[in-house]
Amino acid sequence: MKQQEFLLENYSSFNLRDIFECGQCFRWNKEEDGSYTGVFANNVINVSKTTKGIYFKGVCEKDIVNTVIDYFDLDRDYNEIKRTLAKVDNNMKESIRYGEGIRILNQDLWETIISFIISANNNIPRISKSIDEISKRYGTEINFEGEAYYLFPTVNQLSNVTKDEFRKCGVGFRDKYLFDTVSDIKNGKFDICNFKEISTEKLRKKRLILGVFFACIECESPIPNSNKKRRAQKKTRRAQKKRGRMENKFWAMMLLENLIPSLKLRIDLLGPWHSDFLAHRHCAL
Repeated sequence: MKQQEFLLENYSSFNLRDIFECGQCFRWNKEEDGSYTGVFANNVINVSKTTKGIYFKGVCEKDIVNTVIDYFDLDRDYNEIKRTLAKVDNNMKESIRYGEGIRILNQDLWETIISFIISANNNIPRISKSIDEISKRYGTEINFEGEAYYLFPTVNQLSNVTKDEFRKCGVGFRDKYLFDTVSDIKNGKFDICNFKEISTEKLRKKRLILGVFFACIECESPIPNSNKKRRAQKKTRRAQKKRGRMENKFWAMMLLENLIPSLKLRIDLLGPWHSDFLAHRHCAL
């Protein structure tokens, strides 16, 4: 694949930090120059803000312009959504102001399922590390500007991975849920390609079986070990101030997500309460 470039000159609701560090994605890394480089689907792209606009460069499976427009949801009028939300109350207005630059990424459903299973009772650095490790071990290598990057592995590429091998990627107790989810999809028990055609109610029943549901249960289960509980409480207290600053941003993101039809599938699958909980969990840890 050849390197491509694209300059987005007219834009709104597009802040790099808001988009990539709000907890909705785990494979975007900040570079020394302030830009961000990410791997998604079969693409590796670097995004930077310049005096002329938002500059994208990378290696893409398809045309970079269409890839960027779809992934960053650029055809949607976020200003109209925010104007609608702003009418709710003053708290909502403040939330919108705080999360002004967020855009909801149209991420690959398969990678999203695995990522959110890993995210149960976890924090962003560890989630990112586990996903990167899985990609390095089992994904396809792709080169960009002299560096090796790894695509997230397909169902087939993960089909022979054992629970122990998953655990070696740092996923902990989530190994069995990853293993079962991969097996169920590989064996045809679930066809995620047809999820868009399934009703909301049926999707919710399916997520009771997919590892996402069990991951949610683990998120809210009490910590049995008293020492672990004390450490968690201490960490939570340290994060209270940070949570206060970030909470509105996550709420704004989740509300936007619920109002955007193209992403309704992801919310239906994971459950809005789960996404909200994870947002706060990531913030606290």
